[in-house]
Amino acid sequence: MPAKRRIEKRLRGDVEEAIRLFEEMKALPCSCSPAARAHRAEECSGCKRWWQLEEPLRHALDLRLWHFPTVSRHAADPQYAWPEDSKQARWLMLEQAAAARRQTAA
Repeated sequence: MPAKRRIEKRLRGDVEEAIRLFEEMKALPCSCSPAARAHRAEECSGCKRWWQLEEPLRHALDLRLWHFPTVSRHAADPQYAWPEDSKQARWLMLEQAAAARRQTAA
């Protein structure tokens, strides 16, 4: 299997819904303390909403339960070679798909 694949093959399921959910998740602010963030204790409203959108995003991408979390809570570094099935790689794929959709719409 080649290392470089097209976005359409890597993103299965309802791509438009996945991009919409991803953009909503990306815009959510986090005001949790570092200790609360580490243990998911007393989450802020942004983090609570993030976890509410986690399952619909996983379903929109047609991923399995073991692909958890679906995407990273924080932006992934595009200069690093993330494993293809990692939450960071899915972040970068969705970011690229969202940018392509914005460019097409303009």
